[in-house]
Amino acid sequence: LGERVRYDGTSKIQPDLINQLDPLLTLKPLCPEVAIGMGVPRPPIQLHLTNDQIEAVYAEDSTTNFTRPLSQYAEQIIAENHGKSENNRLCGYIFKSRSPSCGAGSTPIFSDGVHVRFGDGIYAHRIRNAMPWLPLMEEEELEHQRSRNRFLFLSYLINDYYHCVHTEEDEKTFFKYHHPLTNGLAKKRKNQLAASLEHAHLPSDSNNVFDCALTVLIESLLETSHQEFENIVDNACSQAGTKKGGLTPL
Repeated sequence: LGERVRYDGTSKIQPDLINQLDPLLTLKPLCPEVAIGMGVPRPPIQLHLTNDQIEAVYAEDSTTNFTRPLSQYAEQIIAENHGKSENNRLCGYIFKSRSPSCGAGSTPIFSDGVHVRFGDGIYAHRIRNAMPWLPLMEEEELEHQRSRNRFLFLSYLINDYYHCVHTEEDEKTFFKYHHPLTNGLAKKRKNQLAASLEHAHLPSDSNNVFDCALTVLIESLLETSHQEFENIVDNACSQAGTKKGGLTPL
């Protein structure tokens, strides 16, 4: 988003992407490395594989370890953005590619100074594990229109589901609101989704049940054929309004 929070004091602003997403989403800038007190500028960190454990350490000093602080900060963000208030509903996450804290599958992992594979950054890994239903993409993926459509659609879907679960509305309202989506699911998956949504109507602190219901919802989408899912997304996005926070009734 243009904040100068990189280790070298620069930014990786993408004005075209911001201009496309800002009218449709409420974007909140966040850098976990700065949030845990690492400062700007700062020595770069890397992910090291040691004794089957992946740790975030300074590239030039592996004795300084930031794994626990980054993981703890992720827990804080999860707790703060998993509630009933419209101001703290985390409905999607855009991560920074190749970042040792925020990469989503693209971060280099080293062992004894040798690159061995790619994976998630420490912070992103914790977010992904705690919220497996959360739409997340790296900024480079969002350069493609179809990927942006998918991210927007799923983010809006999550926001609408939050609204239905935490208000007097129920799963029937949710299905009616998103009938192109639910009509695109196989009957078996729709029944499974409906059963899961019914269990979501428990006290508002039942986040585990909420997570399970959303996981089923996203899995239902992802288990349709690739082309079928893309058609559902394209159709929904082509008819969606530009109001932040949710799709218009389709």
